[in-house]
Amino acid sequence: MVTIDVRTTLIWLLLAALVILVVYLIVAVKNLVTTIKKTNKILEDAAVISEVAAKKAVEVDEIVGDVHGVVSDLAKAVQGTSTIGAVTNVVKAAGSVASTVKQNKEKNKVENNNVASNKKKKKKKR
Repeated sequence: MVTIDVRTTLIWLLLAALVILVVYLIVAVKNLVTTIKKTNKILEDAAVISEVAAKKAVEVDEIVGDVHGVVSDLAKAVQGTSTIGAVTNVVKAAGSVASTVKQNKEKNKVENNNVASNKKKKKKKR
């Protein structure tokens, strides 16, 4: 007949459970590290996007200010109180809009060139 010592069996079961727990924790930490790396990349992208949005908001605010000036001067001109100021502000607002559009086109060209060169570099690395 075979006899089993209960104390020894419990110790072996506890050791087996401990090994399983350690393996589980190692896998969980590995997944956590991967998740944190991805989250950091997302946060870096969000910071870049926020910076771009802030710059665009400032540009739009300037344009809206110029357009407001144009509209108020045109309203005065229609009423007959001012004519030269209205024409000046119309030209100023048009110039502001044109310069913003030109800057955006130039930035887009530079960004497109950077993206294309980065893709070429990645293909060469492979």
